[in-house]
Amino acid sequence: HLPAVLILEGSSPKIAETVIGATAEKNQKLLILNSMQSVTRQDIDRGDTYLSLMKENLAVLTEALQ
Repeated sequence: HLPAVLILEGSSPKIAETVIGATAEKNQKLLILNSMQSVTRQDIDRGDTYLSLMKENLAVLTEALQ
């Protein structure tokens, strides 16, 4: 009865979609966590910081655990 399945950004969603498809309700959200392994110069120039990315991850986790 979990509301979401989490994956890391850049990962294929196929396994997560299979997990969702194998549940009785099939209504889970697919949420993406940022692992910060692929932060680009453009992301930094746009203003992304370690703290801002972790705050985004916190929002994703909060949504997943509700």
